[in-house]
Amino acid sequence: MKLVPSAVPKVREHELQKAIVDALRARGHLVYETTAYRQKGASGVDKGIPDLLVLPRNWKGDPKLTGYLRGIEVKVPGKIKWSSPEQELAWLDGAFVVVQSPVAAVDWIENSASLIFFGDDIHSAIETHGPDLKKRRGEVLVKIEVERQRRRDNRNSLRRAG
Repeated sequence: MKLVPSAVPKVREHELQKAIVDALRARGHLVYETTAYRQKGASGVDKGIPDLLVLPRNWKGDPKLTGYLRGIEVKVPGKIKWSSPEQELAWLDGAFVVVQSPVAAVDWIENSASLIFFGDDIHSAIETHGPDLKKRRGEVLVKIEVERQRRRDNRNSLRRAG
C-alpha cells in the first residue's frame, strides 16, 4: 500500500493577511491595511507600498506605542511574485519585510531589527533574487525606467494624433 501525503490546502494571500493582522492586533500592535483585495480595479495606493503598516508597541515594559511605522508585505509560501517592479525595488531598498505567517510577523515586529526577508521559507527570497541583490536592484531600476519611457512615448504619440 502506497501512502500519499494529504494535500495541504493552498491559502490565499488575503486569508493569510487577515490571520497576520489578527495576530498583530491581539498582541496590541496598531495595524493599518493598505490593500483592497475586495475592491475591483485600482486601489488608489502608490506602487511599492506594502500590504501592512504596523505601529508596534514598545516591548520593554512601556505600554505606549512606539513612534515609527514598519512595513510588512504578505506573501504566501513559495516563489515570491511582486505586484510591480516598484514594489520589488522598495523591498530591495529595505522599505519593508516579507512575511509568510502570523508567527513570523509577530516575531519580526517584536524582536527584529531591519531585515528584508523574515519568513518561513527563506529559500523563496534566494530563488527569486539570486545571491546578488545589488545586481537585481539595478535590473529592476532599468525595468522601471523602460516602463516610464514607454508611458511617455504613448502619451506623446496620443498628443500628436489628437
